[in-house]
Formats: sequence, structure tokens, C-alpha cells
Amino acid sequence: MENTTKKQKIKNRKRSHYMSFCVTEQEREMIERRMAQTGIKSLRAYMLKMAVDGRVICVEFDSVKEMVRLLSNATNLAFERD
Repeated sequence: MENTTKKQKIKNRKRSHYMSFCVTEQEREMIERRMAQTGIKSLRAYMLKMAVDGRVICVEFDSVKEMVRLLSNATNLAFERD
């Protein structure tokens, strides 16, 4: 009977899906530092906020490498003229 009650409570919750993952000691410390910087006390609240609203920055290095190559060429040409 107790299991049925727990299942019903979970089913009726707004957030009824459970998620978990493992981290290294360094990752845990980094998460705790960043969490402290935000002032959020609850790990669950911080992780949910970051997962839903956090930003992921993807840098396309191919274009950056090409810009560095072009800048290097331009710099070399400028020095050759002197």
C-alpha cells in the first residue's frame, strides 16, 4: 500500500521525472563554486536553472583559425614592405 501511495504522489507532481548523473570531484567543486556565486542554496534549484536557462557557448574554431591565418599573412606582408 505504501508503494502505491508514493507512486501516486510522484505521478501527481508537476515534475514527475527523475534525473541523475555522476561528476568528478573537480566538477563537483566547480559546480559548488558557481552555485555559491549565484547565491542559490539548493543544488536541485541551481542544476534545474542551469539546465533550463543556462547558456552553452559553442565556438567554431575553423573560422577563428582562418582569421588568425589571414591576420598572420597580413602582418607578414606589412613587415616585408618595411
